[in-house]
Amino acid sequence: FKLRLPNDSEMSKALETMNFYQSSKKYSKFILGKIEEHNTKVAVDYRNPKITIEHIMPQKINKEWIDELGDNYESVHKNYLHNIGNLILTEFNSEIGNKSFSYKKQKLNTSSLNYRLYIINKETWNETSIKEHQRNMIAWFLETFPLPEFYRDEENWNMKIAESEV
Repeated sequence: FKLRLPNDSEMSKALETMNFYQSSKKYSKFILGKIEEHNTKVAVDYRNPKITIEHIMPQKINKEWIDELGDNYESVHKNYLHNIGNLILTEFNSEIGNKSFSYKKQKLNTSSLNYRLYIINKETWNETSIKEHQRNMIAWFLETFPLPEFYRDEENWNMKIAESEV
C-alpha cells in the first residue's frame, strides 16, 4: 500500500474551502473539542448534548445579518456558512440561533469555552472576521493535530512499494 499524509499546507487549503460542518459531521464536534482542549488544557465533553456547534453567522439570515454581512451578503453566506471560520462550540446554541451578532457576543461572554474570546472582541462579523477566525482555527488545528516535523512541509508521497506487496 502507499502511505500518504497531507502536509500542513494541503491541510490548510482543504480547511479553507471545505464544508467543515457537513463534511466532517461525525468528527467536527470532536475536532473542535480537541482544539479547545489543546488551547485551554481543560477537557471538553464534546459528547455532552448541551455543547453544540454554533454557526456565528446563522444558517438562516435576517435583515440584521444582511446589514452585518454587507453588500455581498449572499456570497459570504454561501461561501462561509459551514466554514471552520464561522463555527465554534458553545453551550448556548438553542438560545442564540439566529440572533444578532451583538446578542451572540453578550451570550458568548458568559461561555466557559475559549473560542468566544476572539469572537466577543470583534465589532462586526463579516467576511473579513470569518477569514481572520478561519486563520486562527486552522493554526490551532495544525497545533492540535501536528504531523511529525519531517512531514509538515514535505511533499510526502510514498512511491515505494511496501515489501509485503512484492
